[in-house]
Amino acid sequence: MMNIVTPVCMIVFNDSSEVLLIKKLGDDMWSLPGDTPKERESYEDALMRSISEQLRCRISSFDYYKSSYFEENKLEHFRSIYYFGKIDGDLLLGDSVADSRWIHWKMLAKDDNRMYLDQKDTIITFFNRTPKKKSFFSFILDR
Repeated sequence: MMNIVTPVCMIVFNDSSEVLLIKKLGDDMWSLPGDTPKERESYEDALMRSISEQLRCRISSFDYYKSSYFEENKLEHFRSIYYFGKIDGDLLLGDSVADSRWIHWKMLAKDDNRMYLDQKDTIITFFNRTPKKKSFFSFILDR
């Protein structure tokens, strides 16, 4: 029986075009903040809950970016839901997060640290397609 996992992730960025990455406890890979929805939880509610639990802050603005689908193996498939946005408040790591860091999106391709490839590609594509003449904050608010 095939299992479909649907993680909901957020590209959290700042005014310096840096992206927030986290390392969850027990995982040596860098990833975007996010989680899989609990039973009867919407994608948006899962996103807000996971940001609150993982980063101890709240989302100030966000929007849907894209969904992607890939097969890990014959039994497990992933359908990732990506949002982008900004957070309010000081960043404090939740109990499930071992580490965090901000990295400029252009450095991701050169970065030697382990990161999930689909997330890395999604971040790079997001920044390459974002209008260059607007700040990212106004880009979100104008949508």
